[in-house]
Amino acid sequence: MSKSKKELFLELAQPDKNGVSRWVSATEFIGKYQGLQLGNGGSWCRNNSSLAKEFELEFDKRQTPGNSIDRIRLNGYKTKCVFNQSIRQDIKNYYSQ
Repeated sequence: MSKSKKELFLELAQPDKNGVSRWVSATEFIGKYQGLQLGNGGSWCRNNSSLAKEFELEFDKRQTPGNSIDRIRLNGYKTKCVFNQSIRQDIKNYYSQ
């Protein structure tokens, strides 16, 4: 069974017991970790991703010119409650009538 992108990143970043990891460079997303490449702004590490719901994510965009993400690290576990942002289908159906 293949690993999710969250599992792959956690394997690569190796966070400690407090949820803090080393800086992981985007250049490390090769071979086994090729699926983590940041094509469209890193869909697997956006604010609504399962990774971002569990961990505080920190991005570094200062290594190269432009606005691309150069490095990512986990900066501890989220302490406040994160709610699911999706709308139930019955509610969508009610308002679409």
